[in-house]
Amino acid sequence: MKKEMNHLKEHVLDSVHLIRETCNELRPPFLAEQGIHQALEHLIQRTQLSANFRVEYSFAEQTYPLNDDISMTIFRMVQELLNNAMKHSNANVVQLTLRFDGQGIWYIQYKDDGVGMDVEQIKNYDQHMGIYSIRERVNALGGRARFNSTLGYGLTVDIHLPHEENIEKIAE
Repeated sequence: MKKEMNHLKEHVLDSVHLIRETCNELRPPFLAEQGIHQALEHLIQRTQLSANFRVEYSFAEQTYPLNDDISMTIFRMVQELLNNAMKHSNANVVQLTLRFDGQGIWYIQYKDDGVGMDVEQIKNYDQHMGIYSIRERVNALGGRARFNSTLGYGLTVDIHLPHEENIEKIAE
């Protein structure tokens, strides 16, 4: 009986841990509490614990505050890019840059030295749902996403997002 209770206790603890992880994935606490830079640093640190690649990242000093929607969009895109790298890239190094140009555009650049991919296949939603979701998020904000890759030579993703003031102008 004691052995069975310990077994059940372990299952409950595993379930509590899984629920906490899921809640953190839905609404990362670092994002709301400390901002996009700290949330991304935490995401990168967590990713590097289980990834077979090194992440080199630079985040330019944020000069304009981001609204919650833009912050969450940037976080989700970076999260998807890192997940994609873990699953498919076989990369040694992933480089990630986030900066604001001061003129109203956020730049996000992802680059890896992995196996690359055929970018023409990105249009196929069924096979590349994560990449497709990044494109859809960028399009919804009036931004641009460019995917560049050659098989055997890694992947580069350049994303340009207008600042929220400019998004409102695009919506009009």
